Formats: sequence, C-alpha cells, structure tokens
Amino acid sequence: MEYRVLGSLEVLDRSGHRLPLGGARQQTVLASLLLRAGRTVPLERLVDELWEKPPQTAAKTVQVYVSRLRHELEPRAIESRPGGYALMLDGDELDLAQFEQIAGDGRAALAAGDFARSAQLLRDALALWRGPALSGLSSEPLRREAERLEEMRLHALEDRIEADLASGRAREVVAELQPLVAEHPFRERLRGHLMLALYRAGRQSDALEVYRETRTLLADELGLEPGEELRELERRMLAHDPDLELSVPEPPPVELTLAEEPLRARRPATVVFADVVDSTALAEQFDPELVHGVLDRYSKIATAVLERHGGEVEKFIGDAIVGFFGLTDLHEDDALRAVRAAVELRDAAVELGAEVKRTRGVDFAVRLGVNTGDVFVAAGSQREAYAVGDSVNVAARLEELADGNEILLGERTYRLVEPHVRAEALQPLALKGRTSKERAWRLLELPADEEWPTISTPFVGRHVELEALREAFARARDDRVCRLCTVAGPAGIGKTRLAREFVAEARASATVAVGRCLSYGEGITYRALVEIVKQLAGDDPNARISELIADGDEAELVARRLRATVGLSEETAPAEETFWAVRRLFEAVAEDRPLVAVVEDVHWAEPLLLDLLEYLVSFCAAAPVFILCLARPELLETRSSWSTPQANPSLVVLEELADTSARELVASLASGDL
Repeated sequence: MEYRVLGSLEVLDRSGHRLPLGGARQQTVLASLLLRAGRTVPLERLVDELWEKPPQTAAKTVQVYVSRLRHELEPRAIESRPGGYALMLDGDELDLAQFEQIAGDGRAALAAGDFARSAQLLRDALALWRGPALSGLSSEPLRREAERLEEMRLHALEDRIEADLASGRAREVVAELQPLVAEHPFRERLRGHLMLALYRAGRQSDALEVYRETRTLLADELGLEPGEELRELERRMLAHDPDLELSVPEPPPVELTLAEEPLRARRPATVVFADVVDSTALAEQFDPELVHGVLDRYSKIATAVLERHGGEVEKFIGDAIVGFFGLTDLHEDDALRAVRAAVELRDAAVELGAEVKRTRGVDFAVRLGVNTGDVFVAAGSQREAYAVGDSVNVAARLEELADGNEILLGERTYRLVEPHVRAEALQPLALKGRTSKERAWRLLELPADEEWPTISTPFVGRHVELEALREAFARARDDRVCRLCTVAGPAGIGKTRLAREFVAEARASATVAVGRCLSYGEGITYRALVEIVKQLAGDDPNARISELIADGDEAELVARRLRATVGLSEETAPAEETFWAVRRLFEAVAEDRPLVAVVEDVHWAEPLLLDLLEYLVSFCAAAPVFILCLARPELLETRSSWSTPQANPSLVVLEELADTSARELVASLASGDL
C-alpha cells in the first residue's frame, strides 16, 4: 500500500489504483491515524478532531468510520487497542516518512560539505509533495498539522537552495528565490539566500537593496530589526568579504543552458492573450507573402510593447501572441502593467490596421484577453520552459469572445486594476471547456494617470491627517511660500484617498495639478513633472507661458526649456536650467491663485526629480505653492531630511485605521450612505 498526505489524502493499492476513502470525516480519521502511525490514537482525540460539539453518537460514528476504512485497506492495517486505534505501516509506505528520511540524508550531506549530493537528495524529497499537505480536509487540528508539514517543506527547500548556492548555482536560484520571497516575505533565511545569490551573481547593489527592503518591511510590519545573521551578511557584503565568494568557478555558459534541473515553479502571473481577427479569411483572400509581412510587423510590435512594460513573450501560436507578466520577476503591479501593455498593443494594432487598409486594402484588427492567476512553469520534452494553468486557458477564451480591437479582463485582473481603469461588467460568460461561467469586464478606458478614478467609499478615520494638510496648505497660502508636505504610509493604507479629499476642497481656491511616478518604463525621470507641466501649460507651452510671464525674452526661454522637458523638442539643457524653468512656471501660475502640485508614488521617483522638489521648496520666491507628495516609508530612508522637522517641509504618517473608524465605515456601508 502507498499512503500519501503531502497533498490531498490518497491511498494507492499495490497495483497503483486509488482507493475510495469516503467523506471528509472518514478521511479525517485516516489522516489522524497516519500522522501518528504506529502509535495509539485515543478514541476521544478522534472525536475531538471531528466535532467541536460532539453528538451523543460520536464514539459509535468513529467506530463505523474505522470499520469502513478496514474494509478498504489491507487486513490488520488498523489495530484496535485499549482506548483507541493504531495504523500499522509496512516499511516506507507513507510519503511523509519517505520525505523525512530523504530530507534528513540531504541535511547530513549538507553538513558534511557534499553539496551536490545534498541538493539532489533534498530535490528528491521535495518532489514527493503534490500540493499543500492534507488539502481538502478542514478540521482545525489537521490544519495545524498541515501548517507544521508546510514548515518542514519550507525548511527543506531552504536547505536545498543553500546546497545549490554552495554548488555554484547562484544565477539559477535567483529566479526561483524572488517569487519565494514575495510569497513568504518574513522568512529571513530565504531573504538571506536571495542576498547571497544576487551577490555571487555579480549584482551586489541588488543584494544590498534586498536587505534595505527587508529592514523596512520588518520595521513597518513587526517593529523589529533584521536578525543577527542577516545583519552580519550585509556587513560582510559592504566590506566585500572574500569568503562570500565561492572557491569553485561558476559553470560555463554551455553547461548552464544544458543544466540537469530546468526551472520548475508555481507562481502568480498575468497573461495577455492577443490574436488577429479572422486570420483564416485573411490568409484565404490575400497573397501569403503579403499576409506574412503584415503578421511579421504585428509580431514585432507586440513583442516590443510587451517587453517595454516588463512582460515576456512566452510563445507565438500561429498569429496569436501570449505574454506573461510576473513569470520570472514578480512586481506588485504586474496586472496593471499587463493591462497597459494590452491597451498599447491594441492602439498600435489600430494604427497598423489603418495603414494596411489604406495601402493594401487589407482589414486588420486584434482582440485581447487579460487574466491573472497561478501558473506552473517547467521544461517540456524539448527542455524549453513553458507555463500552463487555468488562468492561461481563461485568457485565451476571453480573447476568443472579444470583438475586434476589444480587451476583456478576467475577474482577478479586474479586481487588481479596478482603481486604475474604467470597465463595463459583462454577463457571466460560458467559456468553452468550462462547466462554470466566468465573470469578465470589457475595458472601456485606461484613464491618464493624473485622472483620479471615482471612489465610492465614504471618507472616515483620517480627519486629523486631513486637518494637518489643510493647515500646511494654509501656511503656504498665507505666507506666500513654497511648502512640501509628504504623506507616508504602506501600500493600500489610504494615501491617495486622503489626498483626493484634500484636493476636492482645495480646488475651490487653488489651481491643482497631479502627476505620478512609475516604477518602470522609458523616460520616467521627469514623468510626474511632465504630467504636471502639461496640466499647467498645455501641450504647447508657448502661448500659456506668454500669458503668465510678461518679459518676452524670459517667457521664450522658459517655454523652450519646458518644451524640451515634455518631449516637444529635441533640445537638451542642464538640469539646473530645467529646474529654473519649472520654478518660474510654478511662480507664475501661483501669482494670482495658490498652486497645489500633487506627486504620487514618490518612492519610485528618480533622484533628479527629488532634487527638483527640494529646489522648488528652497528657491520659489513669494509664491503660494503647496507640493503634496505621496510615498511609502522607504522614501524616508533615501531622503531622511524629509522626515526631520524643518521650516517648510512637513510629514504626515498614516497608521492603520482604528477599530472605531472601521466600524464607522461598516455602518456607512450598511446604511447605504454612499
């Protein structure tokens, strides 16, 4: 017999057939006996694991379950003992026992310095896992057992990665460690492994950045500093300790491509599935060389767009293109990146379609589906890694149901990007090959980043912080100075919501402009500034600047510098001249009416933009300018001066809402007062 608990509970007979195990309660009895194989499990314990409030017939019901299990299992597998039962195993019939034995041998090899053997043994042990331990069984005691087993798995995984690192496989394990750290953010050993892997892969600055992120996370979430081992590792990296380097050389590139162990990992990813509309008819009606040329241009455009937003083109299926976001490197905004890429790809396809229609008389359009979910990536029979999962299938089905130049979003994708898009809910869709219907949304618009979407929830619990913003703005207005105020807090805590409430009030008496910093992309140094300048001076600053600045020569120079800043000319200028031109624009706009400039996600800002903001605070003359920055706490590590009391800069730190605020929100929702 073969008993399995490292995944869903299964029992296989000697011919490999899965045995019927009855319902959840009967399986709970078997799982409890298996986890204590060879030992007596008291009847009372089995009763307690099955019911919070046992019925009077509980003991009799357990006896019935045991009797049924005996009928399915080998004779005498379950022994009756005084006060309970014991399940007797013959050798290594239980996968958990096999795992513990092989993992123990792997750890012994690791301690002995036999790293290659250790890695292989631990890899064999981990291969016994088919999913979360005891999945499908909801008994609270078994859930605690499952958590214990999961901790054992993670410990073995950490040991295997340590062995791989010691074997010189730093570059390979980096890609594996990044999603693991995202999934288990508080496991310092995993973070230490990632630091060392990056360091040995020649990415010292990235390794130190992992430490800084870890320190910020632990301080913000737990109020703790990193452990001694992690601190010591950072110290040794800063000192370039030669002992951190391996004495064995890295494998040559050819051996890396032919590595015995290809990538095998489960991870969350967002899939973009794009296909040409009526491609069969296109191939039937037109010369194949013409069709090939159009599709080749389309594939090049699609590849460039997907990669520009941080995606990976995983495959081409005929004229369909599949792109993944989060497959190798995980980002918190992968879903939003995917949607932005889909919009840009759709717009590029519309432009291409107009051109080929005009020049070749060919109708060309694409349709797209975007969906988020878990995928499994591994090598196939030809050793080429590819990703599979239900989320990929759903993305493909959504694309099939989309109209020409239309983008459909899966439910999880929509939930992740909802604050940033305008979309129309569709009736639940029947997707080919699926029994249940899927919810989907038709993407209507991806608003410009400076346009804040409508938020329907009431404003609660931030009245003290809102009053602090009002006071800071009032001082800038009354003293006619430039003030910088930073609202700091972790993601999702309500920084934008607070700023929107303040801006809604300020618009009555001030000019407001909003810009956002991005975490990736081309030309992002001044991106937030470009958005603000365009709102204040228009797409072509010449006319607006002439209205604002009386001196013609000065107005012309300011306009020239701003045109270069927003990309309307090829002219370049030193940073100090750009700073001066922006300052003069801000001063001129604020001459008759205070200016409020909001900069979102300043933690992603390039240093040059932060320097510009500090310059404005120091040099704006006799102008009521209020710069409101929204940032995560890590910004204060790079710009510590923003968190110290000064004459003009100020800081508002957002904490978690108190229980009373949460109750206030719930009451508003319940009353329909939205």
